Amino acid sequence: MLSDSRRKEKSCPRCGGFNNSAWWCCSKHGKLPVEIPIDKDRCPQCIEQHLQDPIAFPATSISLRPDLRAVVVCPACADRAQHDSTYEAYRIPLALIKFYRDGVNGHDSEIFRELARKYELPEECRCPKCRAYLIPVHHHAIMQTCGGRTQ
Repeated sequence: MLSDSRRKEKSCPRCGGFNNSAWWCCSKHGKLPVEIPIDKDRCPQCIEQHLQDPIAFPATSISLRPDLRAVVVCPACADRAQHDSTYEAYRIPLALIKFYRDGVNGHDSEIFRELARKYELPEECRCPKCRAYLIPVHHHAIMQTCGGRTQ
């Protein structure tokens, strides 16, 4: 049984349910899922099992955090691909998904700029395939490099 402090640590402060923003679960280790801190991309128990017996537990069996498994495509490209079966939508690289979902704030603007250059995002915020705005940026810190208008 979890102590009260451990239960509180893994509970949402608002609703009291499982805190999905701080933890994720791997269900490959018996009846009860293993709770893993969100800062870990892969299940430590899976990694340990793989290191002990790579034949019985291959690297492809290591659990990956659920939000990293999803393929995310540019919404404008996806819309175009629905109407044109030959058009292939731009797949947002894993390193950029956080910025696509949460935007770019001042504290992570340098990291984002490096990634934008690495993945060749036009104006550091547009889809390289269709040129639609892809990454929400902090308007005061980065907007001078992204040539759009603010409303």
